[in-house]
Amino acid sequence: VKDSVTMKLIAKLVRENKTELVKAQMPRLEAMAKMYQVDEVLYNYNLLLAALNPEKLIRQYEDEPTDEYWQTFWVCLAYLKKGNVEKFEEASLRLNLYPNYSENNDLILQAISICHDFGTDSDTVKEVLSITDVSSCSPELKGVIHALYLVADSEKANEVKADPKAC
Repeated sequence: VKDSVTMKLIAKLVRENKTELVKAQMPRLEAMAKMYQVDEVLYNYNLLLAALNPEKLIRQYEDEPTDEYWQTFWVCLAYLKKGNVEKFEEASLRLNLYPNYSENNDLILQAISICHDFGTDSDTVKEVLSITDVSSCSPELKGVIHALYLVADSEKANEVKADPKAC
């Protein structure tokens, strides 16, 4: 991506938990997402939008339907965050329409949903992670997977050397 400096800056701001500065970078990241249409940018833009402004992501998803995987993936979490389980399920089923992405990504969403609904101590989260072929998940989800291991499966977290700060 030509604007990799911007991507590095945003990653640094996220790591340092400088939310207001991340929010200030969102218009630039949105412009980059529209211009470049590459996974790294789309993943980060939609992830941050789901976290910082889920209403906007939901509006974009519902008003301006695009054929974009990461928007669909992260809108699932925006719906979950807003308590709309029905829309979460509909959007997560749409992920099956994207054959270039691993079906195991959907299992990661299911694990997150279980954490949201039942807490991180749920044995079900560990079970979902045990049947997920994480090696075939999209590489962008590595941090999310490690975070799930940290909260649900400490043995696996140690095995993969999941870093709590990085997650």
